[in-house]
Amino acid sequence: YDFSSLIFIVTIIIYLGMTISICGSMRFANEMEEWRKKLTEKGFEVFVPGGIDDLKGYKEAGSSEESTKRKINNDFIRAHYKFIQQSEGILILNYDKEGVKNYIGANSLMEMGFAFTQNRDIFLLNPIPEISSTAEIKAMQPIVINGDVNKIIKYYNKLPQVFLSSESMIKVKATSLAFREFDMRYKVIGFKTKSGINEQPYSIEETHLGAMNRLDNLKEITDGKKAEFYVSIESGDAIIHPEYNYFGLSVCMIEDKNGKRAVTIGTDLEIPKELTDLVPSKYPDLGILVQDKYGIKNKDPYLYFTHGKLSRDRLVFNSVVNTLACI
Repeated sequence: YDFSSLIFIVTIIIYLGMTISICGSMRFANEMEEWRKKLTEKGFEVFVPGGIDDLKGYKEAGSSEESTKRKINNDFIRAHYKFIQQSEGILILNYDKEGVKNYIGANSLMEMGFAFTQNRDIFLLNPIPEISSTAEIKAMQPIVINGDVNKIIKYYNKLPQVFLSSESMIKVKATSLAFREFDMRYKVIGFKTKSGINEQPYSIEETHLGAMNRLDNLKEITDGKKAEFYVSIESGDAIIHPEYNYFGLSVCMIEDKNGKRAVTIGTDLEIPKELTDLVPSKYPDLGILVQDKYGIKNKDPYLYFTHGKLSRDRLVFNSVVNTLACI
């Protein structure tokens, strides 16, 4: 980003990690692109429906059979559902269409249902329309922004805060979405903290110590700032059975504002020996290894050795969910 003012920098930092999925009729593909740019400029990560670049000037010509075939062949419904899963909220672009003011069609209604059941925020560009599903839309309690992007910003700015002992976007996002599993809506802010251990811990004891040190350091550097929860996550590897190589593990500590603390220690997948043999002899940790050697942009070794089937953010998400269930 080209930051033009201190105020804009602060805005970007505040909303780092917040994600919005744009929904609506594909007739509004151009408008979706406009809102993607508008939200991105405000510091949000933004998802738009698949195939949007092919639909500029889309007029919904052709039969319903052609439309159905296109959705099936491209798996658009399932793909956008996955976007919603990765988002804190959705924005429905309910412009006027075919004589219906503030139109919300079947696709958008379905996406609102996805979002509602997963405790995602639902924003409507324009007021709720008077249609057959008005009662259902009202029951999902959407937030009408009347075309004002700043209303989305104000909504997130008013959320209570969670402080996290890492600036990692993987951990910020996973923590934010984990809280929503229990319908707990927070703004997660990551801080750089010191673990006091090796960059790549190799035992449960060392990983636990790193999580403890980060939590203590987090509370120290945020002293005087208000948070509802403090979250510390430390990832490591450990030999847990002599017949196998190192397994990935995570230690998650969550402490509420009153000092109540919960801790979970979890192991996940066996790490291939060809990776662990290179750490720390050639690379300081597994993330840097797969980034430098294999070009994995987000430094996620799990994406590499599971061939894209499982990501580290999902494992971190599970760790935070398990810990929250105990507090």
